[in-house]
Amino acid sequence: LAKGKSKAMPTNKGNKRTTEGTRQQYFNMSTYKLHALGDYVKSIWLFGTTDNFSTQVVCLNHAEDSSPSVGFAETESLPQCSLETQYQISNSHHQHWDITSWLHRNHEDLAVKDFLPQLKDHILTCFLGNDDSEECTFTVVQRNSLIILNNKIYKHKVLCVNYMTYNLRRAQDSLNPRTHADIMLLGNEESEPGELTPHPYWYVRIIGIFHVYARYLGPDSDDRASRCVDFLWVCWFCRDSNHKSGWAAHWLHWIGFYDANEVGADAFGFVNPAQVIHGV
Repeated sequence: LAKGKSKAMPTNKGNKRTTEGTRQQYFNMSTYKLHALGDYVKSIWLFGTTDNFSTQVVCLNHAEDSSPSVGFAETESLPQCSLETQYQISNSHHQHWDITSWLHRNHEDLAVKDFLPQLKDHILTCFLGNDDSEECTFTVVQRNSLIILNNKIYKHKVLCVNYMTYNLRRAQDSLNPRTHADIMLLGNEESEPGELTPHPYWYVRIIGIFHVYARYLGPDSDDRASRCVDFLWVCWFCRDSNHKSGWAAHWLHWIGFYDANEVGADAFGFVNPAQVIHGV
């Protein structure tokens, strides 16, 4: 045989082999995926794309109106923003919860244990100008002095984060609780004498994207006007400290979810969107 030529093969019934290593396929109506095409669009609206499915339970498994994420079929205005803006969330009021009713419906869910006290602590941290990376505990009087207007929280479909890449280029991540929910933050752990240097980053999974309108009437308040506060409801990742990782070990770090049955409400929390570095 000449170079570049191949020997012809005999023709078989149903599949015609034209050259060595190449087989001609015929259209077959018995293929299941052809009959399922009509259901694809509806399935994507209801459940998202196939890369969204997971057996890991990290958020609520309730009715659609109790879901912390907004469905793909819902529309939400999100005008373009300047790359100088650190993040962007829609200001839509279409999707919202009454906090008291929602907490009552989901009171048996571990994810909502201490939800309201933790939320008020997070909002008070924003109002009083404390460092968002520090854990702050406020008194009952301070929490009761924080008023969430109309007792409503508004949920959103997507969070856009602008950041600088490692090669000094501008980039943007579009984050949502359904398909791109994992993010990284700058860590704030201090090393103790004799201990290893703490990992510089924290990792979390977004459960929901929200904003509220709140007013603080406490005695230590300088401004009693209502304010809009954006926040992320998240599930924290923990790093396996027993696994040797990093540059010296030539292994990536191992992370996993906290056991909510053991740590309870500490497995969940709230994050200021301005703290997000980018998605992972």
